[in-house]
Amino acid sequence: MIEKYKAYTVPLFTALWIVFCWGFVEDELIPAFVPLRPYVMMLCDAVFLGLGFISIKTRGQIWIILSFAVLTILSAFVNYIGMVMTLNGVREFIGLLFVVPIIYRMLTSKHRERFVKSLDKQLFIFLALQTICIPWQFIKYGLSDHGGGTLGNMHSGDVSTLMYAISFYLMTKRWDEGKSYLENIKSNIVLVLLLLPTFFNETKISLVYIMLYSVLLMRVNRRFILKIVVMSPLFLVVILGAYSLYMSVAGQWSNGVFSEEGLEVYFFDSEELDLRIEVAEMAQEGYIVMDDDWVADLPRFAKIGLLPGVLKHTPGGMTLGAGVGQLKGTKVMDMPPFAKEYQWLLIGSRPTLFFILVQLGWLGLIWLIADFGYILSFPISVPKDLNVKLYVAAVFCCNLAYIDCYRNVAVCMVLFYMAMIGLQKRECKGLKKADEEPAVIQQG
Repeated sequence: MIEKYKAYTVPLFTALWIVFCWGFVEDELIPAFVPLRPYVMMLCDAVFLGLGFISIKTRGQIWIILSFAVLTILSAFVNYIGMVMTLNGVREFIGLLFVVPIIYRMLTSKHRERFVKSLDKQLFIFLALQTICIPWQFIKYGLSDHGGGTLGNMHSGDVSTLMYAISFYLMTKRWDEGKSYLENIKSNIVLVLLLLPTFFNETKISLVYIMLYSVLLMRVNRRFILKIVVMSPLFLVVILGAYSLYMSVAGQWSNGVFSEEGLEVYFFDSEELDLRIEVAEMAQEGYIVMDDDWVADLPRFAKIGLLPGVLKHTPGGMTLGAGVGQLKGTKVMDMPPFAKEYQWLLIGSRPTLFFILVQLGWLGLIWLIADFGYILSFPISVPKDLNVKLYVAAVFCCNLAYIDCYRNVAVCMVLFYMAMIGLQKRECKGLKKADEEPAVIQQG
């Protein structure tokens, strides 16, 4: 008879590793797997959906799922979106909806320690694998969106988000409060060195992650701000060193994306926006042919700024959006009418804010914030848990304006597992009883 723990975790971890690695395998190792991707990912979605559904326990989990269902049905009804397209679009929300019940079930079960030990080990292996895959992609393609590591092409932002999050999480798990900041870094230097591949893909937000990583390793207490001020010279050296390394790899010393001009082009590109929209529309209509559709990719902030004018032509408007399913791939079924008309706007880089507003409008954004509020509301067991929660919250705020990484169930699995770290009931190494501060226990 199959052990109950294995019956649950074997399909879970198998699906997780398929999502982790399928991209690199099909891109670099077995191109014949490319046509299978939609069906394999659909199967993985079914695993997460099924395991999540049978794991629902708390009223908070029920509320999040039911409120999303009501909002999705209402938006589909108003926008005349069919059931099949809506259900296909819901797949992009499986991580946001069903990962928390999965993690909650395992972290509140008698198998908690076994699950945590196994998943922590797997996350370290994932981090280590990127030291092979990202340099491979850099040598083959140069500094580009191909630097997605095991996640594959066009996932450079997702893999960098995962790498910094995993390294930060494992660092806090190994942190010894009896040692100094620098002593802890030295003792766990391998976790820092494993981040070096992030300088060989084109993810600029890595420099923001480095800052968050450096600052939030300090203990959060009444002296937190003072510590930041005192440690700021060290942080500045780290950031400048990281910036120099990135610029030397990218070859963008004087006019890189971090110059004032570069940032404007990267995020908004106000001077050339009309021209780029015209080019994107002409490419969509077939009047011009481009070798790379990403040439027509509009800047992130420009996309968000264009939404009110675009969504006013839909029944849902900015309140309910155009309906779930507008951003889902088209390899299995046809696109909704809105997606067909505005494909020039929907392709390319999409911030989380854009992802949610297009499909569910302002009400969807309120739901998303409530969902993250619930995820971050679980209790903490040691002071360092608060650092991890703050890190996850900061990553969420950054990605509202950067990438729609929460479509990827693997990203949700890692970040939500981190956010629920207090359920692991761990002890803090080197922390004396006299030094402990009362932890604020929140109800999840």
